[in-house]
Amino acid sequence: MTNAWSFRSSCDDVTTHGIRYFTLAHEVAQNLVQLHIPEREFYFSAICAKYLVSLSRILNTLWLNSGSV
Repeated sequence: MTNAWSFRSSCDDVTTHGIRYFTLAHEVAQNLVQLHIPEREFYFSAICAKYLVSLSRILNTLWLNSGSV
């Protein structure tokens, strides 16, 4: 069985880290607000947006260092 924590693709590390990032943001938002309501979506979006630039820099570095370019 495949899940977000073990998923692999042709861009292994970049794809996996991206999936983990959004999954973790979803879980944090879920812990803040239990119900599926707009407030929870607000927290999920805010968490993703706050760290997305940093994540993109890290993933870009991984991509460049992987030799996949």
